[in-house]
Amino acid sequence: GSGYFGTYDGQAHAATATVTGVGGAVVGQLVSNSTHTNAGTYSDTLTYTDQTGNYNNASKVVKSYILKASVTLTGAGLNGSGYFGTYDGQAHAATATVTGVGGVVLGQVVSGTTHTNAGVYSDTVTFLGDANYKAASKVLKSYIIA
Repeated sequence: GSGYFGTYDGQAHAATATVTGVGGAVVGQLVSNSTHTNAGTYSDTLTYTDQTGNYNNASKVVKSYILKASVTLTGAGLNGSGYFGTYDGQAHAATATVTGVGGVVLGQVVSGTTHTNAGVYSDTVTFLGDANYKAASKVLKSYIIA
C-alpha cells in the first residue's frame, strides 16, 4: 500500500493500496476512510478483509504526504510595480498581492521600506508562508514620479 503523495491543491486525498496475492495477482483495492486536504504528513491504517478464504486478513499503516504549494507574488501597482504614483510628499511602500492555488487571493504583503522622494526603487516583499503554502520573496520596482 501507499499513501498519497502530492502538493497541496485544496482537494481531499485518501491513501490507497493494491492488495496482491500469489504470483502477484491483484486480489483487492483499498482506499482509506480518512481524507486529508491540508499540507502535512498523515498516517492511515488500511485493512484488507479476505472474502474468499484463500488469504489472511491484513492491515498496514501507510503515510501520506501533502507538500506545501508555492504562491505567486504580484506587485499591486501599475503594470505589476510595487507602487506607482506621482510625488505627493507621503511615504509609500511596495505592496504585492499573494495568490495561491486556483487563483485564490491569500492577501497582501508590504515591504518594510518606504520612500517619499521621486525616484525608482527596488524593494523586497516577503510572504512568510502558512500551513499550506511555502514562504516566498520577490523584488519589486516602485515608481514615484516627479
